[in-house]
Amino acid sequence: MTTGKSRFDARHSVLAFGAVLLLVLWTAIYQQDRRAYDLSLANDHQGLVNYARILESHTRSVLLGLDQVVLHLKAEYEEDPKIFDLKKQMARSPILKGISVQVGVIDAEGYLLLSSSATQPGQRVFLGDREHYKVHLEQDTGEVFISKPVLGRASGKWSIQLARRLNGKNGEFLGVMVVSLDPGYIANIHDQIDLGPGSTILVVGKDGIARVRSMAGDRSVGQSFADVPYFKELWLKPEGIVQGNSPVDGVERVGAFRRMTDYPLAVVVSRSADDLAASHQHDHRLLTIAGLSATLLIMGGTALLLWQILRQHETEMRLLDREAELLAARERLEHSNEELKNFARVIAHDLQEPLRAIVSYAQLMNLRYRGKLDGDADEFIGFMVEGATSMKARLLDLLDYTLIEQFSSDLEPISLDAILSSVRSYLADKISEAQASIDYGPLPSVMATSKRLILVFEHLLENALEYRKKDTPLVVRISAVDLSNGFWEITVSDNGIGIEQQYFERIFVIFQRLHSSAHHSGTGVGLAICKKIIEQLGGRIAVESQPGVGTTFRFTLPSVPSDKIDEA
Repeated sequence: MTTGKSRFDARHSVLAFGAVLLLVLWTAIYQQDRRAYDLSLANDHQGLVNYARILESHTRSVLLGLDQVVLHLKAEYEEDPKIFDLKKQMARSPILKGISVQVGVIDAEGYLLLSSSATQPGQRVFLGDREHYKVHLEQDTGEVFISKPVLGRASGKWSIQLARRLNGKNGEFLGVMVVSLDPGYIANIHDQIDLGPGSTILVVGKDGIARVRSMAGDRSVGQSFADVPYFKELWLKPEGIVQGNSPVDGVERVGAFRRMTDYPLAVVVSRSADDLAASHQHDHRLLTIAGLSATLLIMGGTALLLWQILRQHETEMRLLDREAELLAARERLEHSNEELKNFARVIAHDLQEPLRAIVSYAQLMNLRYRGKLDGDADEFIGFMVEGATSMKARLLDLLDYTLIEQFSSDLEPISLDAILSSVRSYLADKISEAQASIDYGPLPSVMATSKRLILVFEHLLENALEYRKKDTPLVVRISAVDLSNGFWEITVSDNGIGIEQQYFERIFVIFQRLHSSAHHSGTGVGLAICKKIIEQLGGRIAVESQPGVGTTFRFTLPSVPSDKIDEA
């Protein structure tokens, strides 16, 4: 009769088992959710990086093209200022059309000498206070100067000034050749790339002033980004990812930046942090729904097990109260114990029914709606089918693992040749599909049970078939050596992909997989079952492997005693 302590332990074992299943389930869901989030974030970041490269390339090509024009105009002017014809030179430079606001020459006194923009007769426009004039007045750097956005006094439009110093024959200061760039020309690229709502492109100088900016139709320039926390990062490395609040609208954004090596500028392409987070929410909701559904199944199964234990307890109490019916009650109790032994199988079957329903409806959705929603929906439905199928396989393997203790303890001589013949027949389709060769000579008989040995060889051969090299025919060799200590050492070797030494112990632990389900099937239970069965028979199992060469499993099984050799 089961004691009160045993009943207490059984209830707690069932609760612990249910808790472990829930822990495993939600750990897997959490890990999958993190992987999905990390993948989504990595894809979003890579997209921003790619767009930042496009923006940098576009900006560099525009600036380089205009600088070449400035250099040409500078050379022509310095050759002979008296015969320099600005209109004729502009007519020869089609690149200026649509890009520049104004082309002009500022004389040594700081007044606009020549301009492509119309000015009132007799009007003299003073530009000596402009930054792009003063920087060349102070020294001849030989470099092009790119100014902050300014409002042109002659053109009346916002522009960025690309200016170079004009020198006389003796190096004296003649003034400045300047081309005014319309910031909108660079900003137009924002309309040609799909960054999503709330996206922003920015070209900013080391002074923190925005040269080019585009956000939701707003192309105003001149804002200062110098106080943004991540601003200094733009000049510490060539490219990267930054995050912070915009000084324009206060919205937190994530951006990819690239520092231009040949100009004192950096480009930033950013999106709202909320928009990036929202792209993962759909995956998160699906995983949560799947987790809640599986949780209900596990809780239902645990409740049924507890109910069965409580029913057994009530039966025992009735036996204590009715000693006269002891025999009949004992029979009922034995029947109840037998039900407990098979209950796990019943639970597994009941849990598989809703899983089959999930797979069936997911497959129906796949057939009916594939190509009608979007690529993400097709992928998510595939995840549902794959997840339910994987959960079913794990449940069955876990059931095998938990029922090993209930195997008969009556050992008998078993022919390994007969066992391998049975296993090869069971795996015939997989062996044929893999074009595998299973080689073994005459093998001995050992003390075991057929069911135990079939499970061991099934899992070992299935592992060899699953982890074979795709470009090399699989060869599995099985042999036996008498250790003369009452045990045979059985060796199962293959020429598969192999296992790294650091994982030799881990592979025998339940649910410990070395490969994701995307690359190899399996539940991480098979080798744990092998280890448990072999140790039940008094043997030991170990693995030897070299990645890329193959794997060898060695395990011991008890020899047939001399008084039972005839039975073998």
